[in-house]
Amino acid sequence: MLKPIKHKQYYVEEAPYPFPKMRSGILLGSSGQGKSHLFLSLMLGPFRGLHSRVVIVSPSVHVDPLWQAWKDFVRKHYDWADELDDYLFDRYDEPALREIVRKHTAINQEIKKEGSGSCLACASSLMTYRARASFTTRTI
Repeated sequence: MLKPIKHKQYYVEEAPYPFPKMRSGILLGSSGQGKSHLFLSLMLGPFRGLHSRVVIVSPSVHVDPLWQAWKDFVRKHYDWADELDDYLFDRYDEPALREIVRKHTAINQEIKKEGSGSCLACASSLMTYRARASFTTRTI
């Protein structure tokens, strides 16, 4: 019988039941199906205040008035409001996103070294409005 390896458990605060644990997920749908609205409803509702940073990649993040509610919320409730533009992308920027992940990982490694039982949580949202043929018709 396998015995679990003993290690320190770290805590990341989560939304209460009936909302899902914030591990990973995909909001997938055509334009106008409510992906941004659902994401914002969760982030301003049950997931409110549970993330140290929120990264949004959406073609409409700088043009859709719906995103203004998120920008106003961050400016009012988070201490990283002056960095908000560093976490809003209207296109996929892999080097910038990798740097965010690297910094977030380094912060959590430092927290673990200090022995704290609570790590930072970072939410990301990648939204696209149309499928590209290269993704949907690949030959394997």
